[in-house]
Formats: sequence, structure tokens, C-alpha cells
Amino acid sequence: MKKLLTILLGTILATSHVMAQDYPKNIVGLRAGFNASWVTSYGVSASAYPSYMVGVSDQVLLSRDQPFYFETGLNFVSKGYKIQGYDDSTTTLNYLQLPVGINYHIYTSKSVTIEPSVGVYYAVGLSGKRKYGANKVSVFEDGSISRHDFGFSCGVGASIHQFHFGVAYEMGFINIDKKDTVYGDSNKIGYKKLKNKSVIITVGVNF
Repeated sequence: MKKLLTILLGTILATSHVMAQDYPKNIVGLRAGFNASWVTSYGVSASAYPSYMVGVSDQVLLSRDQPFYFETGLNFVSKGYKIQGYDDSTTTLNYLQLPVGINYHIYTSKSVTIEPSVGVYYAVGLSGKRKYGANKVSVFEDGSISRHDFGFSCGVGASIHQFHFGVAYEMGFINIDKKDTVYGDSNKIGYKKLKNKSVIITVGVNF
């Protein structure tokens, strides 16, 4: 196994060295995709909420010898979650999101790359609604959910010529719950220590 890993690493480095003169210095792309999001919370079981994202990506080459890239951009991301139980609620949270991270381009051929990535994101809430029964609550405006979110992301992408495909996992660090407008100060199960989670599948094009 150790020998196999050594051979694989040597092949990647050798391929990268051969293609070093071809590394693009800046890659700008458009992205769109499907987002499955949910929350983790003490005492509450949340199911996934299907939504979407659209945005732009910018990758800047960090090294002349190895294809490490600094990646950022700006995305509109719709997140949310469904609660089944006491109130059968559905919450939708729309964010403007800034990702910051590092990726590495593994060249399998001159026009095909595999791109593992890791980073963080900051998001600010633009609009948010919670529906339960006949009631609707604007969760950012009433202060029950924080507009700010920050978290960790990791994923892997693949570029074939100018076309890009990817999948990423996002995990929020911030407790976005500020006050429980549904349960109030009661001891019933409520929205406590909410943290966003997402799996995002994207497609796009690079320029």
C-alpha cells in the first residue's frame, strides 16, 4: 500500500512538473447548482431542505511550480430545513455568501483536472421565512435567526476543458438561533444551537 501511494504521488508530481508552464494564472467561472441543507440542533430533528445556489468563482495561482490556487467568489445560496413534530415547520434562509479557500489541480491530462479544496465561508442573510401551520414569520427581521453565518467547507471538483463539476460539504460554526419565537421561554423542545449544514452539487463554466 505504501509503495502504491509513493508511485501515485510521484506520478502526480511528475505530471504537474511537465505541465507547469501551462498553469493558468487566473480562472474565472460561473457556477450554479443544487443545495441540500439542514440544521443540527439540540433536541430537534431536522430533515433536508432542497434548494439552489448561483454565483461566480475566481481562482488565482499561488505557485509557479505547483498548481495551488487561492479561490474566492460571491454566491447567492438558499438554505433551510424542515421540522416534523410539534409545529411541522419549514424555514428558508437566503444568503449572500463569500467563500475563501485553497484548491489543488491534479492534471490527469492537459485538459482534465481533479480539484480537491478546503476553506471557510462567511454569509449574510438577505431574507428568511419560517412557515408553521397558517403562520409565517420573517426570521431575520424579527431577530429570531442571526443574519450572519460562518463555517468550514471542503469538496472536490473536476474540470473538463472549460466545463466544471463539483460537490462540496459546508458546516456552520455559528449558532444562528437568537431567540425561539415559536416556543418562547417554555421548556418544550425548541430551536436551540442551530448550525447550518449543506451538501452542494455544482456545474459551471470557466473562462
